[in-house]
Amino acid sequence: QSMKGGTAADVATLALMQKYDFDVMMKGYKYLLNFTPAAMSAPHTPYHFPYYGHYYGIMGMRLLGQEYKEDKDFRDNTSRYIAETQQELLNWQEKEGGWRNRGWIDQHEKGENHSYASSFATLSLYVTDGRLSLYNRTPPKLPKKAE
Repeated sequence: QSMKGGTAADVATLALMQKYDFDVMMKGYKYLLNFTPAAMSAPHTPYHFPYYGHYYGIMGMRLLGQEYKEDKDFRDNTSRYIAETQQELLNWQEKEGGWRNRGWIDQHEKGENHSYASSFATLSLYVTDGRLSLYNRTPPKLPKKAE
């Protein structure tokens, strides 16, 4: 079940690399669009940590959306995915402002400390602002979109 979050991480990593497998990245992109942020949130196993998938999903979609901003379908798909993921995370936010643990971390932390989950949720929500040093780079030139 780690394939869900792993696919999001793969798309983000491939978009950041200078050398990458374009076909694998596009397959991952399409998989995430079909899988949806809501499905990423669903409990899969006790070892699942949906915050990873959401963080990397937003990161990958942001990078691809920037690269293919001239392509309306691509821009719309990546924007929609990001907006849906952000809404998903905002729906989880507790009234005191933090996010509760989900999946494997809840098993280890026993619900006592929500700082890790809150940190990942906050990072995920701010990916689109490009404030992390990771985004202060010249992106690689991706090949033309394959149909």
